[in-house]
Amino acid sequence: ERPNARERLMAQHRALLENQIKEKAFQRAAAEFNKAQERMTAERAEAAYQMMLNDQMAKTSSTMNQFTQQHKK
Repeated sequence: ERPNARERLMAQHRALLENQIKEKAFQRAAAEFNKAQERMTAERAEAAYQMMLNDQMAKTSSTMNQFTQQHKK
């Protein structure tokens, strides 16, 4: 027997709700992914900055050592 109008409406409503739930879950997963990407980008930037600072410190130390050696003579 064919579903009546009320049953069809209920089925459509259920399908709509299921799609909304799937969409919400997808949006949540996408937001989590974006947060993770941003965190990784920030960590890489921080690591690059630390390397640059260490490099600058090494150059400064080297220059200071050369200066100290010259003045000991």
